[in-house]
Amino acid sequence: MFALTTSRITWTAMIGLLVGLLAASTGPVAAIQPEDVSIDAHTERDCPGPASCVFTATGAITDVGTVTTDFVRATALPSPTVGTAQYVKTFHGQAGSLTILLNSRITSTNDPTVWNEQGHWLILSGTGAYARLLGQGEESGIRDFAKQSLDVVYTGQIH
Repeated sequence: MFALTTSRITWTAMIGLLVGLLAASTGPVAAIQPEDVSIDAHTERDCPGPASCVFTATGAITDVGTVTTDFVRATALPSPTVGTAQYVKTFHGQAGSLTILLNSRITSTNDPTVWNEQGHWLILSGTGAYARLLGQGEESGIRDFAKQSLDVVYTGQIH
């Protein structure tokens, strides 16, 4: 009976030592701190010229390139002065591409052709230097229906 108890104690001690060694060997996991990013974009319907669908990113990303709208679903709320839209947009830069999901609310101004666009964006995917990025933020811009253009700033944090 004594040998069985000693064997159990030895076995329990070995398991405890193994668990302790595994926990110590993995070390603490350091979280990557989010960094601020700002993306200024100008887009025109159907991108008719080389400067018609472009962006400049600063902060955590420093890049320039073109922007495409991969998907859009626009709806009007039961009001003549508010609309909503959901987009998938891709920023094609020199260091890679970054695709976001954007939910926007569009509200009228005193000019019937100019509308405010405010929204929230979330990174869906990336390639190149942006392959593993996570992040989200806010959109603020002006949509001009007479010029068929959108001038917008996307601000937020990525990591």
